[in-house]
Amino acid sequence: MKINFRIFAALLVAGSFSCKAQLSTLDSFTHLGDRFDKQWSAGTFKTEGKTFAGSNSLNVKMFNDILFRTTFSEDAKSKFVNGTQKRNNTLVQSEIKAEFKINGKWGVYTSYGSIDALKMNNDFSKLVFFGNAVYENQNVITENSKYISATTTTIGATRNLVSSDKWQLKAALGVQIASRYREISATKLGVFTAPRGSYLDIEADGLSISESSSGLQGAGLSGNLYGSYAPDANSSLSFSIDNLNILRLNNKTRLDLDSSFRFTGVYLDVLNDSSNFVDRFDSTYNNVVSRSRKEVNLLSLPSTISLSYQKRLGKKAIGSVSLSTIGIGAFGVSGNVGLHYTFGPNFVLFSSLGYGNFTGLQWREAAEYRTGRNSFYLSVVGLQSLAVSKLTNSYGASIGYAFIL
Repeated sequence: MKINFRIFAALLVAGSFSCKAQLSTLDSFTHLGDRFDKQWSAGTFKTEGKTFAGSNSLNVKMFNDILFRTTFSEDAKSKFVNGTQKRNNTLVQSEIKAEFKINGKWGVYTSYGSIDALKMNNDFSKLVFFGNAVYENQNVITENSKYISATTTTIGATRNLVSSDKWQLKAALGVQIASRYREISATKLGVFTAPRGSYLDIEADGLSISESSSGLQGAGLSGNLYGSYAPDANSSLSFSIDNLNILRLNNKTRLDLDSSFRFTGVYLDVLNDSSNFVDRFDSTYNNVVSRSRKEVNLLSLPSTISLSYQKRLGKKAIGSVSLSTIGIGAFGVSGNVGLHYTFGPNFVLFSSLGYGNFTGLQWREAAEYRTGRNSFYLSVVGLQSLAVSKLTNSYGASIGYAFIL
């Protein structure tokens, strides 16, 4: 069985963890503050690129191998294989986005993003990554498993709904196009490898597989909503909902299987975007496959919901606590605590520590520097990976620029 690297190839530019604030010391900053939306001036512009890869069981050394090698190195593989995690939760996200304010109420935006996420029993993920040879004469089972891979492009409008000293509410609505989409889920899936690998028996219960197709996958609407409330000058509460979407698929079908199958002398890679799962079946199963095929019309990709609370700790320091979830928990829940420290009117630093069931431990450092009307932003997640990559499960980076009148 062959290693499939496609699930991770989405590392372009990255996932965001920025904390917004209504507190006055951050009003002059764009990426680590609220100036862009609170001021909402015609002619202002903001762009950001973000990338993130995280897992509760894969280590950063394995992510590096995926990017720069054709196979996993033995030390990274050994750390993963000898791990004690019962589940493998892995998430890779990326996004490039830009927004331009047309006037005091309206703006336009565009974004290009991707998500690759996997959750399954850890032994089964080892079989997927490294092959089934070590599981000879064993039945490897995974339950409540899911894999999703998608790439979307969105263009739309933003609207300043409410802006006051205490309240802020912003909405966005756009047309979204999915250029890549693949999804596999299973209530229970078992693979038995016969002695000497002479055949594979697969037991499928509630197995659903979207079939590969080329070209446009679907199109629809995507919306974002951001709001905040500042009860006083020293604290604020905020929330955001990103990519709440509904798409109509273009001639897309899926297989819903509750059956047993035997494969002899066949290479099987169900996660490969370039092949259809059905192409690997023996003709004996044609009738079963035909009865299992269903047309899929609608799709909703995972959205992100975030909550944040910020409290002034001193003249230059603001503490924060935040919580976020992807797909209403299906692809992760994470939380972090952080500290904004303003060194002057032109420079702010944000440090945070967090943990998530799809990300492991996260140490993040972010900085924003403004000069005149220009603002520059940089963020790095997983700094500990520079020293102990085999013991680190996530890393990422963000870079941004803004022009403010």
